[in-house]
Amino acid sequence: LRPFQLTLWLGVFACLGVEALALFFTRHLAPSDTEPQYGLMESFQFGYITTLKLFVSQGSDYVVNSHTVRMVLFACYMMDTIVTSVYGGGLSAILTLPTLEEASDSVERLYRHGIPWTATSPDWVISLKGADDDPMV
Repeated sequence: LRPFQLTLWLGVFACLGVEALALFFTRHLAPSDTEPQYGLMESFQFGYITTLKLFVSQGSDYVVNSHTVRMVLFACYMMDTIVTSVYGGGLSAILTLPTLEEASDSVERLYRHGIPWTATSPDWVISLKGADDDPMV
């Protein structure tokens, strides 16, 4: 469950549950002239599998002719795109940025935080040394 909190995971699972229920009820209760009346098990299977496939950005192999089900599928796809984008952005921010209490703006602080100093520019060296005389000028 790390690096995110339990409330985030509960929110994601609640979102997926609401999505699966919406697809289930829409498939089971939506009137359509071209599709038969689906049973409870078929509708549940459609809602569950389609929710999981949409969450990992996979297409569904179900043929949908009902405009109501198509609209709910579109809304679910948009919601899953937003949720996965926010999750991916948060995950990359957590995994790529070090957690620091204070800014690492001196050699001592770089050493204290365990960040390797790989300065390749004289500007970095001058700014960290605190020297006022610029040898490049």
